[in-house]
Amino acid sequence: MEKRHIVGGYTRVLLILIVLAPSRLFAGDGPIIAIFEIEDKGWGLAERTLSNMTDYLSVRLTRCGYQVLPRAQIKQRLNRHKAESYRQCYDQSCQIELGRELAAQKSLAGQVFKIADTCQVMATIYDLRRATTQYAAFSEARCSEKELLTAISDISDQLCELLPGESKPEEVVEQIRDGDKEPAADAPSPGEEKPAQETAEVAVDTKDPVVPRPAKTVDPEGSLIVRTKPAGARVWIDNKSIGSTPVTRQLKPGRYAIKVFKSGYFGHEQVAMIEEGKKTEFDLPLEKLKQGSIVVETAPVGADVFINNKKAGRAPIERKAMPGNLAIVVSMDGYRNEIRSADIVAGETARIKIAMEKIYIMNPYKKWGHVAFWSGLGVTVFGGIAKWQAEKAADDYRKDGSSLAADRNKMWNGVGYTAFAIGGAMLVTGAVLWILSPGDAAWSERHPMAILPAERGDGLIITLSGGF
Repeated sequence: MEKRHIVGGYTRVLLILIVLAPSRLFAGDGPIIAIFEIEDKGWGLAERTLSNMTDYLSVRLTRCGYQVLPRAQIKQRLNRHKAESYRQCYDQSCQIELGRELAAQKSLAGQVFKIADTCQVMATIYDLRRATTQYAAFSEARCSEKELLTAISDISDQLCELLPGESKPEEVVEQIRDGDKEPAADAPSPGEEKPAQETAEVAVDTKDPVVPRPAKTVDPEGSLIVRTKPAGARVWIDNKSIGSTPVTRQLKPGRYAIKVFKSGYFGHEQVAMIEEGKKTEFDLPLEKLKQGSIVVETAPVGADVFINNKKAGRAPIERKAMPGNLAIVVSMDGYRNEIRSADIVAGETARIKIAMEKIYIMNPYKKWGHVAFWSGLGVTVFGGIAKWQAEKAADDYRKDGSSLAADRNKMWNGVGYTAFAIGGAMLVTGAVLWILSPGDAAWSERHPMAILPAERGDGLIITLSGGF
């Protein structure tokens, strides 16, 4: 039997087995982080929804390696501080102090707030040792719970990208084997016999156990790297948002549609072919959008102008605007609101001229004509009901000759004829006043004193005028 020394071989085998252990054993070695409940900045989300969003963000960050402190532990420490509720500690100094007490390395604060018809979701990570802001992530979505869930996923992806990567097991094995290639200091020179060793020897019937060199495998996925100038553009892959530039994603081989958008710049679309084990990189210069302008004029001047629900000033005004469609609302006390839309083209000026329609009160002739006509109609209908009662009394009298029925017949006949006379007179009077009354505008010009409701419904407008 051939004797072999295997002490050094055992060491190499043990190191290689440790390195080749499943990577899951090393999961969760990222920084210890305290995640505070997402703050609603005025949208009105239910507390349960905010709590669910915070739980979802915590789970996603835990999966990618962050060590997340249990929320129950944060609540318990808040109670010790006599805080009224878990959601009270939104102040940055409060969160930093509490995170340090919990022995966390970092803390995360999230906010949701609404701007126009979109909701913005932000997350900020503070370095508790330095008491400074370290990272921030941002996502924009429509104001629905489903879209907010997508935004939370996007933010967690951005924060997970910030964790440092680990060496691949096969690379470590390669380093171990390569480092073992150098000859030992006491290795015999060529032609010399190997001196006897004083270490323990084991007699074996086989050759030295040889650890097989792991074959270099090709990554079954490819890398997509997108950079833009300027950075911060949103990137979509097959209509799914993956974050803001610069961004890197591992993708299966195939064809992908890439879309890049940034506010104030032209959008960019690109087709990417991802190959196995290769990097596909795009450096995209974004072209800035040229602004247009809009001019709003009103007659009379001085009307309040609102552009996309934001007050822009009083007419006449001129404002710069990005290309697209704008909603214009013009408001002035004593006049009806006017709504217009304008299409803004880069490098051009859109002009809108609006003649405001004045609100006139109904002149008294027409008003009393309405009152007389419709009141007369009601009185006439009542006369018809009285005649119907008179006929019923006449039928009773014909059946049994009751004097009471005869008296009822006379009473209802009198009421009916009187109602017909009064109602008819009122109908005629109302129609005459209605037809012969002047128009509201003409009457207002001849009678300048008027009391009008404000267009926004927040008061009355009293107008007085006269001459000498």
